[in-house]
Amino acid sequence: MKKLIALLLLLIISAVIITAGCITPQETTADETLKGDWTTQKLIKYSSETGFSEEIDEGCDVLKITEQNGRLLKMEIEGANRIYYAAVSDKNGKAIFTDSSYGSANERLNGNILSENEIIFASARYDTETKEYSVLFDVRTKDGAEIKKPDEKKEEKSLIGSYTKAWGYMFEKGGFIPRDGKTVLKITEQNGPVFIGTITPEGKEPQSLAGVITSVDDKGVNALIVQSDGDICNIRISDEFLSLWNVDGSRIVMFANDAVDILLTKPELNTDLAGKWICTKASSLNSDGYSVYDSDISVVIEVKEGNALLADVSSGSKYRGKTTPFGRISLSGISADRTINYCIEGYISDDGKLYTYTTSKVIETGSVIQVTESIYTKSASKASGLA
Repeated sequence: MKKLIALLLLLIISAVIITAGCITPQETTADETLKGDWTTQKLIKYSSETGFSEEIDEGCDVLKITEQNGRLLKMEIEGANRIYYAAVSDKNGKAIFTDSSYGSANERLNGNILSENEIIFASARYDTETKEYSVLFDVRTKDGAEIKKPDEKKEEKSLIGSYTKAWGYMFEKGGFIPRDGKTVLKITEQNGPVFIGTITPEGKEPQSLAGVITSVDDKGVNALIVQSDGDICNIRISDEFLSLWNVDGSRIVMFANDAVDILLTKPELNTDLAGKWICTKASSLNSDGYSVYDSDISVVIEVKEGNALLADVSSGSKYRGKTTPFGRISLSGISADRTINYCIEGYISDDGKLYTYTTSKVIETGSVIQVTESIYTKSASKASGLA
């Protein structure tokens, strides 16, 4: 019992640390009518064991969104005894994310809310026991609603091509690594939003990869990939580049499209994010329900070359990840006693506040047991946080 109490206290403290974005229901832009039973209407997947498939298994598990408090969600897979805590984590209130790992499976699940009745779920998964890796594109509708006519132009956008490393930021290997042109990522085959390929570091054997598009906008494609060595990464692809960052916060790599004659330089630093931030309020959803509480936790964020992020929290925890020039952030961290893993997504709002959303996963069991949101305001301190 003492261990359980200690764990819960750790979760509350750590979740407040950098989970900026505590949005009360009246403040959120997220759709608040997501509760219900979500059934699969279209499925495309790839497995390293079985290849491509579009077959929807009879009796495919129903995903139930059983609780929603503003942007915080509790989801259950019917018949599988699995519970996910998730958040609507983007500025426009359309993107769902959670670390949906369980047992021997490491998994990242992203969702794209098309309407109150339709969500595209995309996941990348690696089984540490069998070494199988897979991706899934899963269109679900709520309570029997019909699927809308798909945007074929977006869904069929071709990603096939070759990309050469322009630069990288390795958190544990010397920081920024300038252009070397020695690592090549190739996308070789595609079935709609699902694709496969290889990534070949200099002097090493190619690693196979599988990927799935999570969303498409006018400027490019967002996707998840999983490599045959178990790495799961977010990627962003435009006509000129492919940007990759591990969900564990270990590296950021920028690749240039070999079909475009362009020299990629380091991006402009996101100076709005650098500095000290003070958390004033947080809220959490877990097995005990939904709670809102005040907080005085602070975090100092450094913006490194390539928009890599280092976050130093007043409680002693540290996080690392990346941002974009537009203020979107992605971070990862581990508790001081190395029992809890934190995945964090967030953004800077139009009024200059920092909003983030954190899932808390017990490393030993792989179970996500809480999701938290908080809101930060920037300190008037002159510390720039730039490096």
